[in-house]
Amino acid sequence: MVYIGQTTQTPTFRWYQHFNCTSGTKFYDAIGSSEITDWTFEVLETITREDMIKGSHWDKNVYINQREQYWINESDSVNK
Repeated sequence: MVYIGQTTQTPTFRWYQHFNCTSGTKFYDAIGSSEITDWTFEVLETITREDMIKGSHWDKNVYINQREQYWINESDSVNK
């Protein structure tokens, strides 16, 4: 399975939070029924202010959402 998400927090802290939350989604159900060692965690992209300026993106939230959607599509994570 694949999960793509975004954060403005330290990535490892956000990852840790996932293992201590239950919301009844497929993702949290999968995490809740497994060990942390069953998962691979990696940062796919780090977005800088310079990236946004180069691409003429002035709204940080819009740009981050676009990049998240790009990676969701790229990995076909909705179907996986």
